[in-house]
Amino acid sequence: MGEEPAGNIKAVARWAEFAEDATWHTRVGEVLYDAGYHSNSISEFQAAIELDPRLWRARSGLAWVYSEQGRWAEAVDAMEKCLEVFEEDENIMTQEREKYIWCLSWLSRWRIILGEKAEALKSYEQAFELSPRDYSLATWVFRLLTEMKEYEKAMSRLVKMKHDIIPSLGYSRLTEMCIFWANNNIDPFAGITAAARATDNIDMIRDLLSHSVKIARKHAKTTASLALQMNLGLLLFREYDDEPNGIGLWRSVLENSGFAKPGSPSYRVRYNAAEELCRVYADRAVFATPDSSEFATAVERLEDLLKMLNKKSQRCRTWGQNSEEWGHGATQAVMLTLGMLYRLSGRNTEAHDMFVPHIRLGIDLLSDDDPENDWIAYSKLAKVFIHAGDETNFQAALTAPPKWVRCDGVCGLSVATAVGYSSCKFCINMDFCENCLALLKKDELPAKRCSPKHQFFRRRTPETPPPRGIILMGEEEMTVQEWLWSIKRAWGLQ
Repeated sequence: MGEEPAGNIKAVARWAEFAEDATWHTRVGEVLYDAGYHSNSISEFQAAIELDPRLWRARSGLAWVYSEQGRWAEAVDAMEKCLEVFEEDENIMTQEREKYIWCLSWLSRWRIILGEKAEALKSYEQAFELSPRDYSLATWVFRLLTEMKEYEKAMSRLVKMKHDIIPSLGYSRLTEMCIFWANNNIDPFAGITAAARATDNIDMIRDLLSHSVKIARKHAKTTASLALQMNLGLLLFREYDDEPNGIGLWRSVLENSGFAKPGSPSYRVRYNAAEELCRVYADRAVFATPDSSEFATAVERLEDLLKMLNKKSQRCRTWGQNSEEWGHGATQAVMLTLGMLYRLSGRNTEAHDMFVPHIRLGIDLLSDDDPENDWIAYSKLAKVFIHAGDETNFQAALTAPPKWVRCDGVCGLSVATAVGYSSCKFCINMDFCENCLALLKKDELPAKRCSPKHQFFRRRTPETPPPRGIILMGEEEMTVQEWLWSIKRAWGLQ
């Protein structure tokens, strides 16, 4: 964007002939920021601060623009000065309490990016004390306490929350937090379970989850109840080596979750349960020989699971090839895992039958006129190719920046801040950043998600991404359509 349009924005702002005071410059800065003129917006926020150093909105706006530009240290400095304005003026603190908490939260996030975990924890804890029922803040507090191995402190917080009963609900903040985490797909094992394990308090987490399931059922919180069962199964499986009850809880989730609308919380829980079952059976099979009874049993369990899912789908409604449930949900997880095991045991025709429907769906999505669903297609194809053992096409599907991948370790970082992703060749949807993969391979990952003995594909990140519509097939550039034709030829889809 050029300077002239930005100048036009200021010209329009002057048309009303308002006094060009600090508030005026702040509002113009906000409009310029929204329009994408970051450098111009910085100038406006700085002008506002020169006129009124106590205007917190100008300082928070300046901090936010710096963060958008990746100037994290400057963003932190600007936000710290913004917080000082709040802290030195009791009236502003009282009137804008929620904004103060919001500023603390973002300051904490930027400190994490800079590697200042101790300072980030301090500001997150401060925000959580001010908003004790904001459990998104609690998530970060417990995550950081775990990373810093402040296990006793984490447990002390949990006990305090356990005894803090909310009168209007009749149960504790700790139970409310677990229900919140369940509803929002937040896995507690990267935080509170690691602390409980380190302090020999794992039974407390088991009792907490069991109690929370009962509370969720009592208050008809169906999705939360299913998600808590899902997490209780994880706890029993990972911490107590209780495979029968863990697997039983996951199957119960699949049997009782019905066919929720794609994208809904219940749909996600259903998919998570299928993923865990697939990981268990895949893990059993890949450490056995293809002609062993262990391998055969794992395949049979997955085949039975697929029959159950198909039977339920037919009973509820007819699912076509383009169905989200069939193409992306629990059924996909089971089909791709089965396809991988068929391939490893030489049952290539059956493997082909498991993979091809999902390849077709990915090709269809990339061939339509809607560019907004392209990332979904790349995701589907990447999942197929990693289980088909095709690293070249797997990497090709990642040419477009992936929106779906997040680290399954403890860092919780997004694509923009994590370093070097690797994907498990055996587990469904299991990706680790460089640091968490190193912890996994040393068997030091607090959350037991994957085996250190599994194999991984390192996700390639081109230094210079190719132009839109171009795919990197190995070292060769080709158009998306050329790539799709090569896939069709390879899989007999012409």
